[in-house]
Amino acid sequence: MPEFVQTSATQELPTPFHFPGVKAWVFMFEISMGPVKRYCDTYLNLGDPRRRPFVYRPMPLYPYATMMVLEYPIMVSADRNPAVDPTFAARGFMSQKEVLIDFPVLRHGTRLDNFLSDVSLEFAVPFIVVDNATSAISGREIIGFQKIVGQIDIETIVGKSALGGALHETGFTTSVNLPGYDSAGSENELEHLVRFMDIKTGPPVPGVGASPNSGSIMTLFDTGLAAKTFEGAAGLYDLVNKLACGTLPNLQQMVALKQFRDPSSPKSAIYQAITTASPRYYNVRDIKYYNENDVYICLRDKGSLSDITKALFDRDSIHSKNVQWLDQGDGSNKIVIKPALACSFTSEIDYDEQSILYTYVSPDDPRGGRPTGNMISPWLKPWMGFWARR
Repeated sequence: MPEFVQTSATQELPTPFHFPGVKAWVFMFEISMGPVKRYCDTYLNLGDPRRRPFVYRPMPLYPYATMMVLEYPIMVSADRNPAVDPTFAARGFMSQKEVLIDFPVLRHGTRLDNFLSDVSLEFAVPFIVVDNATSAISGREIIGFQKIVGQIDIETIVGKSALGGALHETGFTTSVNLPGYDSAGSENELEHLVRFMDIKTGPPVPGVGASPNSGSIMTLFDTGLAAKTFEGAAGLYDLVNKLACGTLPNLQQMVALKQFRDPSSPKSAIYQAITTASPRYYNVRDIKYYNENDVYICLRDKGSLSDITKALFDRDSIHSKNVQWLDQGDGSNKIVIKPALACSFTSEIDYDEQSILYTYVSPDDPRGGRPTGNMISPWLKPWMGFWARR
């Protein structure tokens, strides 16, 4: 392959990346399988199904999506390409805030010889916003994530109880504003920041001011011992993975459609490929849980932002008391979500593993498409390589 032409002024930073001390807030909530299937068919199951050796499907046994709010105090490039002077690794560091939503999708083969060997659980990311342009450009151009730049405000509220005493966390809030339009089609409207998301929580459990745990899954985590147990489990996975020489599969393999427009026909793609990336979380610590009865998540189904909510929710197929559509009387809706689980933790994150699984080609090309990487299940891949060398 020809070498990428790199300039010292570019914001397109290549991997690997190292992100120490990332603070993460995680919210798991119910979604419908209809939008997930529509997302798979629109963005992953492209081309002629008779030629494509795989298919992506929803996971009906796990009808949940995960919303993550991440705060990166330090983002370091570890790329030491001598063709760039100075190397990216010698350029200092950045910081950013990020909000994303992902949901699990199942990939399996479509032929008898690969139906089981190519099974893989991956996570599609229909929504990801950052407040750092370099991160958005690098993630989009290198991996294919459809990142957009927006405004993200994060605040951890600290206070005292009614009885006084030491300061403690009393809640957490996040708001996300995205560039867009209030209406679906007004020629005179100027693009501006539109409020898309609000998140509010109560204090971590156990904590002063938390709602009663009656009927809540939080009763399982309402002790300091529970958090320490999960921290120990995360540390044990790191240890076992080292002993296994890195052969354990990554539990968070993300999948995306990377594509470039054809300059001579901007509505057409000159390149399309299914790509994967596997961020590695390790040294997980400071785990805290929130009572889901104290968590308020609101998405706004409004104007140009409606396409985002369509990837997650289908109003006609939602039959859950944990997802409510509230008509605002102006053609917009609020989607209020009660999560099934809410927690926060601190972790190191490394980003150095990505690959291309399948490259699509022009419809008039008789090949139809071609596997570019190894599509074998991550659980089998290291062992298949081991036996192949025997």
